[in-house]
Formats: sequence, C-alpha cells, structure tokens
Amino acid sequence: RGNQEKERRCIKCAEFVNINALLYLTDQCNHNNNICLLNENDVKRITSERIFRRYETLVLDFALSQISTFKWCLNPTCGSGQDHYQGDDAPIMICNLCGQKSCIIHELLIETECEKCKEQIRSVLQEERKECIICTESVNIIAFLNITDQCSHDRRICRECVGEYIKHELEDNRKIRISCPEDNCNEILNQKDVKEFASDDVFKRYEKFMLNFALSQIPTFQWCLNPNCGSGQDHYQGENVPIMICDSCGQKSCIVHGHPIDTVLATLRNAETASESYVGQLKKCPKCASRIEKNDG
Repeated sequence: RGNQEKERRCIKCAEFVNINALLYLTDQCNHNNNICLLNENDVKRITSERIFRRYETLVLDFALSQISTFKWCLNPTCGSGQDHYQGDDAPIMICNLCGQKSCIIHELLIETECEKCKEQIRSVLQEERKECIICTESVNIIAFLNITDQCSHDRRICRECVGEYIKHELEDNRKIRISCPEDNCNEILNQKDVKEFASDDVFKRYEKFMLNFALSQIPTFQWCLNPNCGSGQDHYQGENVPIMICDSCGQKSCIVHGHPIDTVLATLRNAETASESYVGQLKKCPKCASRIEKNDG
C-alpha cells in the first residue's frame, strides 16, 4: 500500500484507517494487561454528542441508586426521584415533581395497583391522633407534615397552625423570609412550602410581596406614583431624565423629589405666586429703589 505509513489496521473492524483515528482510550492506558476504565472526559472525547448525553444520564442514575434512601417516582411518564429519608416509617411517597403517590414497600402506584396497602394505611392514619403543640388540639396524624424538606425534627405542629403562622408572619410582621415555627429550627420556607400550608389568598399575597421585594433590589426600578396604578418600570436613565412616564397609566412622576409631576408643578406654582405677592407688598428704597422691608425699630 502506498500510504502504509499513514494508515494502520484496526484490530476490531480489521479495516485500514488513518493513523490519527487510533487514539489512547484513556490517559492510564499502557496495555500491560491492566484493566483501565474510561472517565467522563474520555467518553466525551470519543463518542458522539447523543451517546455522551445517554452516558451522563446512566452515570447519574447509577450514582443516585447508590443512595440507600433515594427512591424513583413510579409514574412512568415522570422519570424523577427524590430522597425519602423516612423509609418504611412513611411508606407513601409523594413525588415532588408530578405529585404521584407510591408505596415504597410494595413498589407500586398507590392509586392503581396497591389498593390493599392504600386501605391499610388509610385506616391506620384515620384512627391515630396527635396533640398539636400550638393549638393543643388532638388532631389526625395526617395533618402533621414536614414543614420544609430541610427540617429533621419531629412533626409537632398541625397543618392549620402552620398556615396561621405563615399568615401572621406575612401580614402582621411583613416578613417574606419565613422560618420554621418550631423552636431551635431556623430553616427558611421556600415557595413550595408556603403554598403547601397557606390559604390561596395568603399565598397570592406572599407571591406579590416576593415580586415587590425582587423589583426593589433593582437600583434603576421605579414605582409609578399614581396611587391607583400599582405598576412600575425600569428607569435606567436615572436622574439624567428626572421625569418618568408610566408605561401602564401614563402618569408623569419626578423621580428626584418622589412626587407625581402634577403635584410638583402645583407646589412650584403656589410658591411662585406667594413670592410674587410678597414682593408686591415691599416698598422701594427712596434712594436706590431696591425693595425693602421694615422689620425693626
């Protein structure tokens, strides 16, 4: 072969290929009968993008399978999973992504295949009651939930009391970073936690407060000063353009003095009128004709 120096036979396909296509599979390869495993960089360098994405998925699935408390959602259209640290003490797992309930003991969907388990769990939970440390009422055990995913303490506060606590913190204390009501627990409730316990009205107010807080962190954001508007916008020009016109209602506002522009103009007009009236009452000096005011002696 005329180009033997540039080609070599592959021992797998037995074809002559360009020598540049023959690579070390890993940096550890020395082919002295040791077994070398390809790492992520090796696979990415050698395979196609589609195969590499599949490889990453399988590696992730393998890593998760090594966590003893990790459970896959049994909804065939979901493909998600989560840490179910409660184990068999809480046999019913609810998927955080799709809401599917699964029996982790029998590994069956709770709504369809595991009706026997479902009935058994329901009868046990309906009979068991527990005293809430807030309202001191004897409440059905199913009303006691983990307040956040990070909380590791016992569940001692019922759902209704957690909801009232959130309402109090939000409306009375004006807090949006709401911590767990349990003593010595400082975990912060996220949006999912607040939605779980709060009423629909309280959760809507929470979302509005969160949005207003996020907007207030933007240095160039300005609220419209029309009390009937409630809108706002980015006024990136700053004080170089002191008059902002609201995109929602058309209200003109002075961002320098923090007043609707009509109020500012009225104030200036009143001040100018008062000044002219005052000057008109002054007398002229008989010698130099300057306006003077006698104020003493």
